[in-house]
Amino acid sequence: MMKTPDESASSAGRPVALLLVGHFASGKSTVAMRLAERLGCQVVEVGDIVRSSAKAAGEPTFRHAEQVLTSSQPLTFAYQAGERINAIEGLVVVVGIRRPDELSLLRKIRPSLVVALSASPAIRRKRWQERQADGTRIAEVPWDERDEVERSWGLDEVMKSAEVVIDANRPIDIVVDAVEQAWRTLSPNITLGGCVGADRYLCSIERYCIPYRARSPSGRSKE
Repeated sequence: MMKTPDESASSAGRPVALLLVGHFASGKSTVAMRLAERLGCQVVEVGDIVRSSAKAAGEPTFRHAEQVLTSSQPLTFAYQAGERINAIEGLVVVVGIRRPDELSLLRKIRPSLVVALSASPAIRRKRWQERQADGTRIAEVPWDERDEVERSWGLDEVMKSAEVVIDANRPIDIVVDAVEQAWRTLSPNITLGGCVGADRYLCSIERYCIPYRARSPSGRSKE
């Protein structure tokens, strides 16, 4: 029987964390919220940390993030996220990592499975426009500028480091199912160094991946 993430606890006695990465409007926060509802896990949103910091500084959120992430202390938000993760004994989903060094830091704090959500620019732009229309998020900078800036932080490299890349163009319920199954299946193989034996990953969700990839701790794809 397939184990749940909670049953597949790390050697430190705590369940493996799930790190959801992806470009903005790829569905990360929605997937995290659905997983929290299903599994009772807690969610650590790096974006919430950024917004709180920006509010305290009296600055626009995105510009504040840009300033901090390119400063002499670019891991400020990641350290705060790490503190929140350490305070959680049970299942935790982390959303919003943008830099490779942020990812490396959080992987050292707790064994983690990194799942990337990959959505086409057209789908992401549609979701982004829907956010603007319903007032969920108000854009501070143009779409193209934000995409370019986030890529400059190393987000594409973070995506390439994921153990699994899920097709996030599909209906959200299917995406949530795929992410949950990946978490359940790979959790027993996770260590602080990465994912061991990822080539044993059940291929039953391969059709949801772009392309299907199981990665070794070094980040090299297993053929």
